[in-house]
Amino acid sequence: LKGLTECVQRGITQVQSNDGQQLGNIRNPWKVYSELEAEGKLPCRVFLTVPYKEVGNGQQPAGPQQHPSGLLSCHRVKLWTDGALGASTAAMLEPYSDDPEGKNIGVLQLSPEEIGEAVA
Repeated sequence: LKGLTECVQRGITQVQSNDGQQLGNIRNPWKVYSELEAEGKLPCRVFLTVPYKEVGNGQQPAGPQQHPSGLLSCHRVKLWTDGALGASTAAMLEPYSDDPEGKNIGVLQLSPEEIGEAVA
């Protein structure tokens, strides 16, 4: 709440939040933001993005949601398919050129089948 209030003080009127259990910061972000909105304490518009692995888990919305006030909505899903380039964990078709063993092609978080299912 303090961070959202500071955003408003600096002229930022909306934020995108990637809160989720995977990130370990808020146990049930939709409920927390909903309660703030219901109490009139949500100082700016929040677009909640749900991690794919948390969709429909009872802690996150299972589908698109929007509060009547328009201050809180959830219409997006974050899908992690691989790692990051900086850590040499982004999935590649060929090994990283700086890998001394020439074997590192990154890390897939989901199988090709799971990715297909997620975007279908």
